[in-house]
Amino acid sequence: MVKFVSGAALSASIRHVLAGRNARCAAAFWGAGAAEQLFGGRAKGRRDLRIVCDISMGGTNPGELAELGAPRNPRLHYRDGLHAKVYLSDEGVVIGSANPSDNGVGFQPEGARHIEAGVFASRDRRPHSPWTDACRWFERQWRGSGRIDRDALSRARDLWNRRRAAALGAGAAVGGPRQERRSLLTLVRENPRLFEGIGFVFVRRQTPMAERKAALARDRNEIASFAEVRRYEQFGGGWTVRDYARWPEYFLEFWMPAARISIIRHRRIAALPVARPRMLYAERLPWRGLGPPLDLLLPRKVSIEKDARLIRALMGKHAGFLLSAEQLAKAIARA
Repeated sequence: MVKFVSGAALSASIRHVLAGRNARCAAAFWGAGAAEQLFGGRAKGRRDLRIVCDISMGGTNPGELAELGAPRNPRLHYRDGLHAKVYLSDEGVVIGSANPSDNGVGFQPEGARHIEAGVFASRDRRPHSPWTDACRWFERQWRGSGRIDRDALSRARDLWNRRRAAALGAGAAVGGPRQERRSLLTLVRENPRLFEGIGFVFVRRQTPMAERKAALARDRNEIASFAEVRRYEQFGGGWTVRDYARWPEYFLEFWMPAARISIIRHRRIAALPVARPRMLYAERLPWRGLGPPLDLLLPRKVSIEKDARLIRALMGKHAGFLLSAEQLAKAIARA
């Protein structure tokens, strides 16, 4: 069976294929959330999964490569100049325009941001069927690719940062002259792509102490890698299992318990999504450290009051919700 698919049908076909055995992806650009959304966070351990991507054009998020297992995953490769989007398994093949990203496949309830289309073909072992030809083609790409080791991951990170810098035009390049520091929300509104893979959460109250203590007692045995789980901050209450699953590794918290506003940068340590949502643990990070060009452009923390009026307006509508940069940019425009 061969059929044309687009929009939600294309995304569903990609997910269906990748859930099959012997999954293979030759897809150019991997965006934040792909490992969790397409493989349930199990990409590192799947021995029947092989991936070839491109890092030469700066379109693959290095943070997502780490989520996929780089630099230790021997089944994660790159090939410079790869621009194809081919998803393959024993369930069939999808060939189309959609990258494994929120823009391409779509990881939010509203679906992909871009208009994508492609073709799905079921498994057919006859010579020169679309599936058979795709299998042969993938093996050629695999043989011509290299493992994403430490050097390749470092290169992917450098090219990713340079591409983000270039999005701001002259003067924003890594090591270039310092631009005028605009407000944080102005940066988000003008260029949300700079914040790809970074979430924004609005918080008005702490999780009750009794709830936090109960979660620690319940979760400490499941977080065996944590030497001192008590030192991490806890976020809980009001979020669904789906919210926990799509929570990015890095996020900015707008904290306004009363009249004063603070903004805090965090790194997610663990989320424990089960039938009943549980606590998310995160550690505080220095304000700087998001990498170029953001570290050159972000305002000083003390100047966050520039955004105070707008943050208060957003807090009233979005308290308790995790937003991507694209979603926050839209909310800012409406506000």
